[in-house]
Amino acid sequence: MFHRINCLPVVDANGALRGLLTTTDLLGALHEILHQLRPRVRG
Repeated sequence: MFHRINCLPVVDANGALRGLLTTTDLLGALHEILHQLRPRVRG
């Protein structure tokens, strides 16, 4: 069965909620990484 999970809780060592990690956060980070790895075009 497929579950559509769009966010995950971020908790500290005591289990207290500190935030949420969303698919948007992950896609933004991936975009930044790919942008940094892209060869620079000299013009």
